[in-house]
Amino acid sequence: LRKAKKQRPPPAPELEDWVTEIDPEPVVSKVIESEMTDVDSVVSKFLAGRLCSEVQCKACAYKTQNREGFFTLSLPIPQRRPGQDVTLQDCFRLMEREETSVPWVCDKCKQSGAAKRIWVSSHPKVLIVHLERFGYHGGRKTKRDDTIMIPMRGLTRDDVPVPGEEGAGARSSVYDMVAWTEHLGSDAEGGHYIANCKHLDGHFYRFDDTRVTRAPDTSYVKSNTAYVLFYERRD
Repeated sequence: LRKAKKQRPPPAPELEDWVTEIDPEPVVSKVIESEMTDVDSVVSKFLAGRLCSEVQCKACAYKTQNREGFFTLSLPIPQRRPGQDVTLQDCFRLMEREETSVPWVCDKCKQSGAAKRIWVSSHPKVLIVHLERFGYHGGRKTKRDDTIMIPMRGLTRDDVPVPGEEGAGARSSVYDMVAWTEHLGSDAEGGHYIANCKHLDGHFYRFDDTRVTRAPDTSYVKSNTAYVLFYERRD
């Protein structure tokens, strides 16, 4: 799957320095994924997207940016409002919402306090969305069973280009669901998984171990078990 490249980026030392400067525990898998998205391969061609995070000092407005690649986009789940359903777009908005009180010391003016935001600067051909259902509450790992409205067709996402980035440009992408998985149970280390996949006949089928049933045709899925979503961009 891997294509030959004329030049390879310098490996270990630079990467190790970056990992140790940030907290190495949660960032290792992201570093590996980000490095892999830069490899010229069939996988990166279809699955690789780009994220940009920006931190701006509140005192002097100095900005720093960090760009990294992704294969899977993890989305937080917002708290449900009374009488309203949580939608997938709500999850995207929460991920992209600006944090206004970041404990960051500015490299320029040495003042503390900044705002941070993150956005997708380039969406992939196949968008894999991971819903963050598992987390820690009161020192224990728990699962969120919020019901989420998930579009089966016509999910619209806009690229937000990074100012000054070579080849950057605004693009609007429309995605249709091709598969999604469900997780049943409260334990992240176990539970039961069910796959829902689109067949060549245009219909979705639900694969629950040896039991295969046709899923109803609908524009939206309302689910409290949906875990990983697979979307394909319309070309």
